[in-house]
Formats: sequence, C-alpha cells, structure tokens
Amino acid sequence: MEIIYFPPPDEAAQPGAMFIPTDQATIEYAKRAGQAVLQYREYQAKQSDANQEKAQSETKIARIKDHVFNQKHILDDALRPFDADPDIANAWHRLENGSFTSKDLELLEHEYFESRFERLFKTNYRTSHDPANHSGRKSGLE
Repeated sequence: MEIIYFPPPDEAAQPGAMFIPTDQATIEYAKRAGQAVLQYREYQAKQSDANQEKAQSETKIARIKDHVFNQKHILDDALRPFDADPDIANAWHRLENGSFTSKDLELLEHEYFESRFERLFKTNYRTSHDPANHSGRKSGLE
C-alpha cells in the first residue's frame, strides 16, 4: 500500500498530515491534490506569466493570481490561503500556455470579482464568493 503525504514532503515543508487511502478513487484524488500543491508552489514563485495577456490584462491577471495563490482569506475555518485545487491548477496551466478554454476565462472573471468584492467590503471568502456566483460570474468549477 502506498503512503501519500499531503503536502508532498520536501526540504521547505513542515511535517504534514499523513493518511493511508483505502480505495482507488481516494488514492487518485490524493495524487492529484499533491500535484496541485506542487503546481501552486511553482505559480507562487513565478515572476511573470507568459501568454496570459491573450486572456486578460497583466494587471488584472496579477490581481487574480495574488488572490488565488498568495492572499490569506477569512475562510470558514481560519484566516489562511486557499487550499490547492487540482482544477484551478490545471486551468492556470492552460492559461499560461495559451490553451485556455472558455471555462478558464469564466474562472478568471469569477476570481477577479471575488477579489474586488473581498477587498472593497473587507469581508470573508463566503460573503464574496456567493455574490460572484449570483452576479453571473460562476467559477466554472461548480
């Protein structure tokens, strides 16, 4: 049985939770989630994002990237950054290499609205997420 560490171990990581999955679906999800953590770290470290200008302005992209990958948010359980999400990591990868889809652009619009709402009203994530959806800017992940 394979042991999956989340987050994946490396020199910079603090010891994380360890679990032993029991079914194939959980094993596959854990692998995808671990890969998403690594992708998030890569995106956090990058200084510029090539080809995203095709989708949005550089300033808007920088704001969205900061909102999704770096900022701490008042979440349901604590003040912290968002959890790594495999679907968002994959969408960001497509945006970087120019192979984005309309759903990826919807995600950008959703996150942009959410970031502006959160900062403008100094509110929590849930309070900014729901109006983004109600305004017609669904993330494309629902």
